[in-house]
Amino acid sequence: MLTWIANRWITILASMASFAVLAFVMWESSPERKYRKLAIPPKVVVSYLMTERGSGFVVTNTSSGPALLYWTTVTVDGTVMPTWADVSAALGSKIMLEFSAIIPADMLKPESQQRIFWVDGDALNNAWQSKDSRVEIETCYCSIFEECWVTTRLTPTPRPINSCLEKPAGHLRPSPQEPVS
Repeated sequence: MLTWIANRWITILASMASFAVLAFVMWESSPERKYRKLAIPPKVVVSYLMTERGSGFVVTNTSSGPALLYWTTVTVDGTVMPTWADVSAALGSKIMLEFSAIIPADMLKPESQQRIFWVDGDALNNAWQSKDSRVEIETCYCSIFEECWVTTRLTPTPRPINSCLEKPAGHLRPSPQEPVS
């Protein structure tokens, strides 16, 4: 009698698991999901921007799909710089720049822009004039469908990769004077 009840419960649980797997497979292969996956991939671009209010580096999501940002690395002349203060020192900045800089947020909304290093006024342009080409910024981001890419400032065409979960050595961290968000 006891084995009969156990066998019945095992059969019921196995049937429920089978239906759950079937539902997931049907949902994953649905034409609407495939269309959404193809229609809204994010495209992140890293660039140096100058305005009348200031200058610095920004990340922009130029598409209609959200981008999940995982890590950013900054190098000067090929050497990884873990903070923006290190970048400033490597570029030989004689003045201490008062900057606002952040580690990119976890998500970049569609068609939005986020500053990752910004100096008000023209101090950055004066200190780094013609040196910004020595700075390379690389960012790893994924779509909401877990498709991932790496993009760089100097070569902005995204390169697909399997995952952004593992952060590289020297990924960007807040400088001591930067607020941690």
